[in-house]
Amino acid sequence: MKLELPLLLAGALVFSSCKDEKPAPAESAPAEKPAAPAAPEARPETPPAAPSSEAAPEPESAPAESVAEPVAEPASEPVAEPAPAETTAPAETPEDPAICSASVPSLESSLPAEPAPAATPMPDTEPDLAPDPAAQTAALAAELDRMLRENDEDFFKVAEMLTKNTGNWISMDGVLAAAAERGEPVSQYWTAKRELDKREKKGSVSLPGPDFAKALKLFRASAERGYLPASIACANLIGGGLGCEPNREEALRYLQDACKKGSARARAIYMMISGRLESGKFDTPEMKFELDRGNYFLEELVADYYAAQQDRAKHVEWLKRASRNGSASAAFRLALIFSAENSDDLSEDPAPYLQLATERHWPEALCLSGKIAAGQGDAARTVDLLAAAAQLGSGEACRILAEICGENGGVGITPELIESLLQRSFELGDVNGMADYAYCRVLAAASPEEAQKWLDLLQEAADASSVSAYKALASLHYNGAPGVEPNLRRAVYFLGEARSLGYVQADAIIAAITALGCKGAEPDADRAASYLKLAVKQVPMAQQWYDSLVQEKGWSFLRYVIKK
Repeated sequence: MKLELPLLLAGALVFSSCKDEKPAPAESAPAEKPAAPAAPEARPETPPAAPSSEAAPEPESAPAESVAEPVAEPASEPVAEPAPAETTAPAETPEDPAICSASVPSLESSLPAEPAPAATPMPDTEPDLAPDPAAQTAALAAELDRMLRENDEDFFKVAEMLTKNTGNWISMDGVLAAAAERGEPVSQYWTAKRELDKREKKGSVSLPGPDFAKALKLFRASAERGYLPASIACANLIGGGLGCEPNREEALRYLQDACKKGSARARAIYMMISGRLESGKFDTPEMKFELDRGNYFLEELVADYYAAQQDRAKHVEWLKRASRNGSASAAFRLALIFSAENSDDLSEDPAPYLQLATERHWPEALCLSGKIAAGQGDAARTVDLLAAAAQLGSGEACRILAEICGENGGVGITPELIESLLQRSFELGDVNGMADYAYCRVLAAASPEEAQKWLDLLQEAADASSVSAYKALASLHYNGAPGVEPNLRRAVYFLGEARSLGYVQADAIIAAITALGCKGAEPDADRAASYLKLAVKQVPMAQQWYDSLVQEKGWSFLRYVIKK
């Protein structure tokens, strides 16, 4: 039986949580009836020999080629694939740097959109809102120091620590930005990475987008302190001329430095820019050397090669191999693939792969698992997973958390926190978050003129097929707002558009607001009955939704209003 993956956003693969220098075998591919994961021991990796400033050296057993490549010491004897791991380090697809002459296509997965899960009650447990500041600071410093020593990019423990100690689900950026100003290299990397996550937007409400020069300055500072992920980031920006003039030689120096110091991701990128992946011959001594030692960054690039060749069987085979060796993104992509409707022999249950990606702290997997937990009524797990995803940069998770907080309240829940979550969702590019934020700004507007720019933003979101935007527009036209006169016909129209995008409650709401009427529109019981008959025929729960709205004598999209 396939697992339902509602409202899934495939998203782009950006540099995110992974243990860059140690791709170690972690788990075998889930069988038809996978067993529960068991944590294996990580396989240590010996740092490779240093590449020269002009060209990276080859393995001793490899013949010389025109383009040299970084090398590691001979791999140890093959390691058998253990069972799925519970806490294996997250991984990602290697970033396609601008210094590469040809990009490697990545998989594009899409699933039919479904309505968001119902609001989940906040867990009964209260966050510790008054931690010991000294203990918190010491614990954070120790964790950041460990990440620097191990070149670990998985910020999950930092996010978990800050969430627990502050009760704030978006505190991470501010805390790490302060540490970055003090010169802490891992925090400098995170702050620069979050700068690159910003989305540029033009229109009624503009967003400036990332400041590449600021990000590059932070990446350089972090790289100078020996943090390998920052060296790779410098290579990406400098090679592409982002925040500086393009400089291929300097970019290669950063990349070679990361190779020399043991970065498997850097070696995979070096393979890509040296043309090793273009021929499709992956049994050459150089490629075999890296693949035999479990470089899952390279394995995902090979999977992308076969995706471009439209060879689905080999594409899936190499993603499975990368997942077995510890890749979080490969596990998540397999969950996407197997959740799609298909009937070929390659179909599998996506649930084990989603579980692996979640355990490895892939943000999109954390968010999706949080939505599934919400559907199962597990409030505590829902909030924990969504909070982690929000801290790690999921705009969708920020939006869902805001909706849960607004609907249910709880200890430490304030209008300011809800506003911050929705604003973050908007800034991270979540179109439904943009709609939610614009809707709340319309309701809080002091004048019709101020409201108009947010109404324009709502229309932009609607034009991008946002269900939330159509629900918001329907609510505004039913209830009225600054700059919007009540208009039942317009409200019904917008709900119809939301229905066409999968909003299953639309017909029940149309029936209820028609029965209740609004300013300028008298109640119409006969028309409401016909709407309700159609709604119940399609969704039996519609009668219950209708009765609830009629009893409440009204409907609005979101029950909370952000007040300045």
